[in-house]
Amino acid sequence: MHIPTHGTPVHEYHAVAGGRVSMPCNITAPTLDDSVTLVLWYKGDMKVPIYTLDARKGPVEKSKHFPSARLGRRVHFDLHVKTPGLTIDPVKGEDEGVYRCRVEYKRYRTLSYMYELRVIVPPREVNILDETGQRIDETIGPVDEGSNVTLICEAEGGSPSPSVTWWRDSVLLDDTYHITTQGYVRNNITLSRLRRHDLGAVFTCQAANNNLTVPTSNSVALDLNLRPLDVRIISPPHHLSAGQRVTLECESTGSRPRAVMTWWKGPLKIQTGNEVISDNGNLTLSTLSFIPVAEDHAKKFACTAKNPSLPNSLIEDMRTITVHYIPELRLALGASIQHTAIKEGSDVYFDCNIRANPWVHDVGWRFEGTPLYSNLTAGVIVSNQSLVLQRVKKEHRGRYQCVATNTEGEGRSEEVPLDVQFAPVCKSAAVQVFGVARQETLNITCDLDSDPSDVEFRWTLNNTVESMEVKNFVSDGTSSTVFYTPRNMLGYGSLLCWGSNAIGRMQSPCVYRVVPVGPPETMRNCLVTNHTTESLLVQCEPGYDGGLPQTFHLEVYSSTNEHLKGNMTSEDTPSFLVQDLLTGTSFILVLYAANSKGRSNSVALVASTLRPAERHTAEEDDPLLNPMVGILIGILTAFVILSIVIAIIVRLRTGGGRKDSEETKQEKCELPIQNYKEESIDSTIESPDVIPADSQVYAPDAKSLHLECTRRMNEEMYKILKQKQDAYEALIPMGDTSRQEVVEDISYTDLGVRGYHKRPMPMHMEPPTEYADYRHGVRTQVLPLPVSDALDKRAPELPLINNVQQNTRVRMECVRGDRIVATTPL
Repeated sequence: MHIPTHGTPVHEYHAVAGGRVSMPCNITAPTLDDSVTLVLWYKGDMKVPIYTLDARKGPVEKSKHFPSARLGRRVHFDLHVKTPGLTIDPVKGEDEGVYRCRVEYKRYRTLSYMYELRVIVPPREVNILDETGQRIDETIGPVDEGSNVTLICEAEGGSPSPSVTWWRDSVLLDDTYHITTQGYVRNNITLSRLRRHDLGAVFTCQAANNNLTVPTSNSVALDLNLRPLDVRIISPPHHLSAGQRVTLECESTGSRPRAVMTWWKGPLKIQTGNEVISDNGNLTLSTLSFIPVAEDHAKKFACTAKNPSLPNSLIEDMRTITVHYIPELRLALGASIQHTAIKEGSDVYFDCNIRANPWVHDVGWRFEGTPLYSNLTAGVIVSNQSLVLQRVKKEHRGRYQCVATNTEGEGRSEEVPLDVQFAPVCKSAAVQVFGVARQETLNITCDLDSDPSDVEFRWTLNNTVESMEVKNFVSDGTSSTVFYTPRNMLGYGSLLCWGSNAIGRMQSPCVYRVVPVGPPETMRNCLVTNHTTESLLVQCEPGYDGGLPQTFHLEVYSSTNEHLKGNMTSEDTPSFLVQDLLTGTSFILVLYAANSKGRSNSVALVASTLRPAERHTAEEDDPLLNPMVGILIGILTAFVILSIVIAIIVRLRTGGGRKDSEETKQEKCELPIQNYKEESIDSTIESPDVIPADSQVYAPDAKSLHLECTRRMNEEMYKILKQKQDAYEALIPMGDTSRQEVVEDISYTDLGVRGYHKRPMPMHMEPPTEYADYRHGVRTQVLPLPVSDALDKRAPELPLINNVQQNTRVRMECVRGDRIVATTPL
């Protein structure tokens, strides 16, 4: 478009699209008394100004600015610079054209200035394409090493048309370009035979149409697939030990991307090791951790590296490994021996096959885990890797093993069992004892060792008179059970179990003794062997167990209120430590044994815990030695002498059978007294706190009994003592008048004046030994004791004495002082 200038010079300005341009307009007044009133900017042949500065109503500094709506905020007339001008920011391509600045003054004529603005538009975009026309961003490839690649650069837009060039770093590669029919400026470049050093090279395409701005460009980096340069197994140990974990390392360099590394054992691919890549990605380290075995000895281990993106890029390194291992042994019977046909008396030999690296330096043999050595007498011959057993026996049955040692350790073969067929023998050589009552059936099982296990059994009974066959039994394999019932005393003896198989008959039978059984005997020699303030130690000797396992029992009663305080049971020995008792308290201790057939008679002891130590200012008199005791002893002595005199007179006056009868009856009253006088002192010294096993107890209230005895002797001295069996009515427990239980097997002392009763002596028991409780400062009062199974069934709160058994047999003896001893069967 032609714009008339009216002879005004035109100033040319260049601006880059997107940049900033300022076109000056001098508004200085020609004279001092003049000033600017209007500044108008026109573009081209437009009649309307694009920008107006109105200073007609004031100084120019306070003038009003009116940009056109088309330019808006992009245009501004700056008055604060040295030379005011119209500034366009940012510049657009459409801003190109001729601009006229018209300045009007108050007095001076109007001035105009002309400007031609040329706008340079840089290329809008530069794209890099591959041979197929696909756009490439940032990276080319990866491209295989040694191949060719073509790159296409296209510049879009720009005014004037840009020049398009290829650069590698700062080196110009190609500056030939052409404009396509679509208006693009294009430059093609071909990179031939790419090498390792081309990896990462940056190729830049530039498009430029001015020297005011930075050229528009786009860059791509070259990525290559590179073959691995080398691979090698590093630090292989001189030798490996089987069973010990070892780590092999293999490294490869030069591959991009990282090499895929694989481990091989011979032709077999093994697990892939852990791989570590170096920081620069050039080195790959693969570690293989494994536990070698003996079979790995002399095997070839290979490590391969390959770039999977490149064909024919595989390389490898190989090592032959040496494995040391513990000897491996295999034990077998000799080739000519049939394992299932070995009988007693045969010869057997074993072969030990060994595989080891390094070779063994010691070979040994074991039988049932125990070292086995040559013993010609026993028929055992050890010869390095062979073992010979001559004339084998049942004792040679078991597991055999050979062992060998090298520098790696000791190796053992599997245990090989040797089965020797033999005649039956008893599994247990011990004679077993069985207790059984007459008419009671006993089951006895006979277990034999036998090979073969098909056994024929025979049972016999041997007693003191004869040997007889027993037919009532059943058999199953190597076990036989006999059902035997002794009918009389001849039915007791030894049951013999015989067995035979295809090899022969057993040489010695299994013996089972059959003995009669019953409840256990009473415990003997029971003593309180230790007293403390809170405990008592009771020890006895066990009686015969009745042919069955027995247990020992202790019951503790309070002697004051006759209540059960506790009980104890011992499985092994009749020894009891009673603890947590009250200090200075008297107790009644009842002991008995029991088995499955019943319980023994009871033994009753009276014992007291010790009093705590007390301070005394003077010695106290022993109550047993006070004047009353002396008087009683004197009276008793006088009566004894009088009794003897009267007995002599009576004997002299009577004759024949009457004399003998009265003598006998008189001795029955005297002997216990003499017996007590002779034995009680010793007994007191040996066992002061014990009521012995034949159930001899002290009667309660000794003083009253003594007076009663004295009265009876005065009234009936010349009468004939008669024996009488009485039964007391059942006593009601204290504090409970509702109970009427009668305990049939509890015996109590008859303390009445009905006469002296002689106690029948059991044939199997020793005569009762009388014990005296002789303790200074203590008066002993012992209650009658329960001795039956009913005692276990009563609640602990019931009194010890509940009732009196009928047919009680009592022997009462009058002794010196205030003591009376009554012997009661329990």
